[in-house]
Amino acid sequence: MAESQTKIAARWRVEDLLDLDYFLSLDVDRDEVELISRDEKIARENLRPVLGDGAMAADASIAVRSQGLWLWLQQRREEEGESPLMPGQVFSQVCRLVKWLGGILMLILGAGLIFSLLHKEQQYFNVLMFLAATLLPQLILLLLLLLGGFFRRVSGHEAASGGVAQALIRSAMLWLSARVRKHQAGEQLQGQWQAVKQKTYLLGPVLALSQTMAIYYNLGMLAGFGLCLISMDVRFFWESTPGIAAVEGLEEIVRWVASPWRMWMADWLPGHDGIAATRITLEGAEKVFPASKVINSAAVWAPFLSAAVVFWGLLPRLLLRLGIGFWAGSLLRSYAFVERRHRELWRRLTALRIEVSNEGPDDEAVVLLWGGLNPDADELRKVLLQQLRLNPLQTFAAGNETDARADVERIEQVADTVAGMNAGVRLVVVVESWALAPREATDFLNQLRGLLGEQRAIRLLLLGPPESVQNFSEPSIAELKVWEDLVSERNDARLTVYPYRKSDG
Repeated sequence: MAESQTKIAARWRVEDLLDLDYFLSLDVDRDEVELISRDEKIARENLRPVLGDGAMAADASIAVRSQGLWLWLQQRREEEGESPLMPGQVFSQVCRLVKWLGGILMLILGAGLIFSLLHKEQQYFNVLMFLAATLLPQLILLLLLLLGGFFRRVSGHEAASGGVAQALIRSAMLWLSARVRKHQAGEQLQGQWQAVKQKTYLLGPVLALSQTMAIYYNLGMLAGFGLCLISMDVRFFWESTPGIAAVEGLEEIVRWVASPWRMWMADWLPGHDGIAATRITLEGAEKVFPASKVINSAAVWAPFLSAAVVFWGLLPRLLLRLGIGFWAGSLLRSYAFVERRHRELWRRLTALRIEVSNEGPDDEAVVLLWGGLNPDADELRKVLLQQLRLNPLQTFAAGNETDARADVERIEQVADTVAGMNAGVRLVVVVESWALAPREATDFLNQLRGLLGEQRAIRLLLLGPPESVQNFSEPSIAELKVWEDLVSERNDARLTVYPYRKSDG
């Protein structure tokens, strides 16, 4: 089973995540009873035969949840019928369109830059202008990209932002969806893209596409440069108004630029004599060029300039493109599916409508009453047995604002107790749904998760305002939504929310 889970989880693509969000958006206005009936049927016929009943739990691992949602998506595609207007397919088509059309454009722009640097009358390249125009803008953009990634990580903002490439994709997708606006799917697609364009998983393909464009641009420069060398008698010179130490200064720049290859490609490094011989001097209003018989300027500069474009332009983009590919793949493989809509769907698929059951418990649990709760022990045990299918082993209490130190010690005691039990034992935190203090709850959950580790399942049981010590009430829809949003922001697949539900009997 573990092998099949890994294989299916690894098959997630950006197109699939877009389609998953698309199908979830279609469910927003549908009747809850209809959704429960449909998803229970999918779970019974498509998920449980593959995953097994034991894996179908709300606090299942990321691999299990990933596989289950993948199977659900395939079934929904079969039920609805795949359309060329679905967001995933449109995104894939737009990416291919931007890649090829943009690649051709970048090839032309790269070659065009080289031709623009060639002096048309004298057919020569100014070496300093060549280096500045071909490498300096790229290095600045690359630095801005790396700084943007650094500040994005520091700030915790992970929304997709890929600059020009993202703008091209967004514009192309909105244009295509607008063309089919006369069809209902066109309106749905446009609204869907507006909703998901800032998703984190879009950052990978957008950044990859931007680096692919940069690769084409550098290939265009190399092709244009090679064409100039083959088809014309091109010369290379440089000029500088201050004459003091000009040769030595350029020689130092050359040595720095050639640092990646000068140890094993020494012939591609212009020497002192070659640099000095290719300097342009001024006499009156006319420029005087060194005689071509004295120095072969192409032999001095052409290999160096070609290597500079390869090592400082093309190679960094190739390496960055490979790195982005590995990073984007790992991002998809580790995608946790913890947004509120994902959790709601997984709850329906695992039959976690909190149906009251008289069957025996499936597992055992340690209970933590948080925030001064003091419910009747027998009634709480009944709820845990019937609604969560858990047998409470020990019960602790914490969250007393008058003694914060005692709360910390109690939480550590709970963590030590749970750590000594087998992996199947859950921790159930019973909380008041109406008394949420987001910062306090976040600090508490951070501390709890840090002590328990990433793999231990934590279930939050939400109780509404008490009607009596023995009679709990259900949390409201608004209260449940607040807790779901709080949990979704944590990107923690092993943390789940269970609203208390009254028995019909």
